Amino acid sequence: MKRSYPPGPKVASLWIGVVLALIPFGLALTSAKVKSATFDEDAYIGKGTAIWLEGNYWLRTAHPALAPMLGTSLLLTEPELSAPTDQPCWPDGTARSCGRELLFYRSDTRRVLFLVRLPITYLMVTLVALVYRWAAELYGRRAALLPAMLCALDPNLLAHGRLLTLDLVATFFVFLSCWTFYRFWARPGWGRLAAVGLALGAAGSARFTTGFLVPLFLVLGLARTWHLCRAELLFVSNALPRWRAVVVALVALVMVGGIAVLVIWIVHGADFGPVPRWGGIRLPAPAYFNELAALLEYRDKPQDAFLLGYHYKGGWWLYFIVAFFVKTPLPTILMVGFALVCLVQQRGGGFGEAVLLTVAGSYFGLSLLSPFNIGYRHLLPMLPLLFVFAGRAVRVGELGPHLRLRPVPAALLVWLTLSNLAIYPHYLAYFNEPVGPRNGYRVLVDSNLDWGQDLPALEQYV
Repeated sequence: MKRSYPPGPKVASLWIGVVLALIPFGLALTSAKVKSATFDEDAYIGKGTAIWLEGNYWLRTAHPALAPMLGTSLLLTEPELSAPTDQPCWPDGTARSCGRELLFYRSDTRRVLFLVRLPITYLMVTLVALVYRWAAELYGRRAALLPAMLCALDPNLLAHGRLLTLDLVATFFVFLSCWTFYRFWARPGWGRLAAVGLALGAAGSARFTTGFLVPLFLVLGLARTWHLCRAELLFVSNALPRWRAVVVALVALVMVGGIAVLVIWIVHGADFGPVPRWGGIRLPAPAYFNELAALLEYRDKPQDAFLLGYHYKGGWWLYFIVAFFVKTPLPTILMVGFALVCLVQQRGGGFGEAVLLTVAGSYFGLSLLSPFNIGYRHLLPMLPLLFVFAGRAVRVGELGPHLRLRPVPAALLVWLTLSNLAIYPHYLAYFNEPVGPRNGYRVLVDSNLDWGQDLPALEQYV
């Protein structure tokens, strides 16, 4: 039986939600003003402008096109901006060189940085709203305020929610895919099926690694159908034998996959042609697969990494475990831990929590196998899922037997707020209190600390 919770004051919750969405918007915009271009932003500026201005999908970044396209969409309002088609980087297909030419020699650098970062900040604000919405569906509106605040004040999301990189875009669409997937299986319908496919296609167009969602959704969807022993899906509303229900569910999942593939094809030019890096084999969205081939080639070359004072090449399973526990705010870790305790004490949760924990846990497990130990930012897609799950800890009635614990969530949010303000505007360099920014360089470097973002501060210092 579906649990029902007291709805809480609707108007108050609405206004609090609006304020929570505006907080990260203000923090991101004001802190980004004092930061220079990070190492990857020039490449995405080059790729995005090539697509919008010249229809050229072939500048190399080893990543899909959606994030560069979203970020550079506002550059269409700059009529005097032109792609560097007269430079050697254009025929060579070098996105980074083209981006640097455009950013530093053909435009107002500060204005371009502001315009390309603004759409990413909009996505972050929307992400806060979606975290609130899903948490409200699972735990009630009052309890949903905690996940929304964890999201709005998270230094790591703020660090990347103000940059034109893949990380926030992939995080947003992974979360959107999971939420729409949950809603479809909660109450199936054609519109909700299409929403899952669109979100999954957008996730695949943002980052190749989001493909991990496909087998997870397949397993979760079939398990849900098998458990309920019914197929209230689209064209079937009556109960069916279990095996027939599974067949209907499988058909629905295939349709979701078809929509996702169509989205990827459209985002990458709705083209069909040869893939140069794969011997000229002809495929739909050839530019997409050419970038995938480039990523696989890059993967085969061990990358330099640093952890706890050690320099090494390639991947180390310990890297993301350490990164998670030194860069995730301690209030977040404590709230998620308490939510897990509540889940175990009640011996299980609903389908929504199964989606949250399965996707977050699988993503974290896969990250331990990654050959790219280059930043906590690769863990961002699991954070909003954990924020939503943390709402279980303050669900109406959850703290009833634990009267002494009732002030704890408020105290943890105050702690998180103070930590956020203490590191502002240097969110990329955030480490939680046991390590602190002062000693962070002893544990992690690269995009965890210095990504080239502080050239203005260096200029003032010198």
